[in-house]
Amino acid sequence: MIFILSFVNIIFTFLIYLKRDKFSKKLNLILSPQKKSVHKKNSYVIGGIILFLSLILSIIYFYSTNSNIIYFNLFLITGFFIIALVDDMVKITPVYRIFFCILVLVFTIYFDNTLNIKTLNFYYFDLLYFPENKFVKYIFPIICILIFVNAFNFIDGIDGLGILVGLSIIFYLIINNNNVLVYFIFLIPSLLFLFYLNLKKSIFLGDSGNYLLSTIISCILIKENHFNYNLFYAEEIFLLLIIPGLDLIRLFFKRIINKKNPLLGDYDHLHHKLYFKYGLKNTLIIYFILINFPLYIFYFKNNLLLFSLIISFLSYLFILFYLTKKIKKKF
Repeated sequence: MIFILSFVNIIFTFLIYLKRDKFSKKLNLILSPQKKSVHKKNSYVIGGIILFLSLILSIIYFYSTNSNIIYFNLFLITGFFIIALVDDMVKITPVYRIFFCILVLVFTIYFDNTLNIKTLNFYYFDLLYFPENKFVKYIFPIICILIFVNAFNFIDGIDGLGILVGLSIIFYLIINNNNVLVYFIFLIPSLLFLFYLNLKKSIFLGDSGNYLLSTIISCILIKENHFNYNLFYAEEIFLLLIIPGLDLIRLFFKRIINKKNPLLGDYDHLHHKLYFKYGLKNTLIIYFILINFPLYIFYFKNNLLLFSLIISFLSYLFILFYLTKKIKKKF
């Protein structure tokens, strides 16, 4: 089964790649370079479609294993993917995009109780139980998913960064729980291939790819908390997402203070500052270290959790302060 599905995945991926120009034009998924764009050639934003096909094959393989624990919600993942794909095709305003995402989340979380949050397992505060707290049970997971999906979409501003961060999180999830490997068995090869194509400036994830990947990760994290609340500490998840999260919070409030739309993009992200100073390769290396180094310090030595959090926070602030002082705005 896995051999057949892997072969199908390869065939589909290469067919889309070979027909990328015709395929992208038909779906209006070609982005022409803008005046302030980092890219100087047409971008084919069909990576999300490739990932979605890989996800479908992963789901087929998952059901063939007869597993009793389901770590995904297909309605949620597909809903977010379609919203983002339509945005890639015809451009939806950020407000409408968030509104439609909230509708999907409300419907999904109401009917899927494994996406409710009833417990939070803290390293420093032990297990907190919220059996009837409506905010924690329903509203909190909606907020968490929305913040993470948008934070993840924010970091995909340079070639390969979104995939690099996504793969880092995926590998950490698999290390902690081997049961989730089945969900990524075809996604990982596709992500590695898309990472190569990203660096070659050929095919990009687009909003659909970023939303798909981040929604899968969000869904798995929340469902893991339902099935085994001892698997992750709340601080550990925070550590896993701290760099994109800090950047999202900083930019959100900075834009509000400067009377700009907090939902519109710019070139003030941490990865843009690193890119303009050190180039693509070094930026990817620095970001990879920022994401993974504190995380694995904690993984191998749990009592260094506070140290890992402080290292992540101070590293972000130091690099941001250094780059803000040294880099003159180029755009």
